[in-house]
Amino acid sequence: METTALSIKHIAQMYCVNGKYFAEQYRNRISGYTEWREAELGCGFYFNANNIGPYMSLDETCLSNGEVWTFLTNKDGHGGRGTLAAAIPGTKSDEITTILIGAMGKSVRRRVKEVTCDLSPSMMLIAAEVFYNAHVVNDRFHVQQVYNEAVDEIRIDIRRQLIAEDNSRDKSEPPITYSNGETMRQILARSK
Repeated sequence: METTALSIKHIAQMYCVNGKYFAEQYRNRISGYTEWREAELGCGFYFNANNIGPYMSLDETCLSNGEVWTFLTNKDGHGGRGTLAAAIPGTKSDEITTILIGAMGKSVRRRVKEVTCDLSPSMMLIAAEVFYNAHVVNDRFHVQQVYNEAVDEIRIDIRRQLIAEDNSRDKSEPPITYSNGETMRQILARSK
């Protein structure tokens, strides 16, 4: 089973929608955040054991005014009802771990087979400590982003080498052009 995790802002970008507006709409209208925040945060966090399933995601996000929360979600909920398992203010791994372990017993934690996180060491540590039987997986988006950045760095390095070679070559010889009529330097300048 291939798992992917996308932020609300990335989903908005895919559909050419204002990310900030879409995130606000999701938080204030679709997710029910305003209702459960008032009703269920008397203890400082939200937790629903019924929403724990075999495939979970753990991520942190800034809601508003610099307020950073950690969210545990069930992938089988597909963003609808039954998705949100926990919402905890902050991102400190020891505090989040303590809250999650205290909120659910070993039998509930043992049910989880896989936890998807971004590349945050804090989130990976929380997932590994709380869900000791689960595989901790990095989400595809963040891994792909790291690979894209690495490939782009290589492309830029090759382009710099070609520029240096071009500056030192004999100007009486024309540069090698390819079937599209461009030199390698031109191809690397516009490619991504």
